[in-house]
Amino acid sequence: LQFLSESLCSDWTFVHEAVQQCGALLYASFEIKEVLRRALRQGELRLSEAAEELCKDRGSVLEAVRYDGLSLQHAAAELRSDRQIVLEAICQDGLAFEFVDGELRKDRVVGQMVARSCGMEALTSEQHAAVIIEALRSGSLRLEDDEAAHLRRHRVFALEAVQQDGNALSLLPLDFRNDAELVTEAVKVE
Repeated sequence: LQFLSESLCSDWTFVHEAVQQCGALLYASFEIKEVLRRALRQGELRLSEAAEELCKDRGSVLEAVRYDGLSLQHAAAELRSDRQIVLEAICQDGLAFEFVDGELRKDRVVGQMVARSCGMEALTSEQHAAVIIEALRSGSLRLEDDEAAHLRRHRVFALEAVQQDGNALSLLPLDFRNDAELVTEAVKVE
């Protein structure tokens, strides 16, 4: 790769094919890596189609998830537990939480970012609601978080929250605090 002409070095499809064929990303110059990262950043190249080496390259994965948060699923396992990459992916698409590995699934900042990113879509989209419920279950999101305030008025999230932490009942609207099932679930936990 170091002997490529300037015109070939700037052609990301050619460079990517070369990396895929000979696995030479480690030996590529900064300029060649930047050509591939720019293609990822602009969505011309998807991590799902990228050479395996790119899926292991932190800088490339970071660019990919900034463009498409769900690209996290194609990143190497160690990068799915990289806090900066995870936060960038979730910021771009809250559904990326599904692909987060390790202890970051319990990280409060990650959970708050999920709530921020999913926002009101959690109320209308089953897929977004499932991600919010998973964040509540893992403990990374709690109803006391400001980012979760809009969830307190919805029974499905309220039920999940009190099943995780009975004290969450105190954060709920009065009609939920008088709901027999929610109170029973809260008492079970405490």
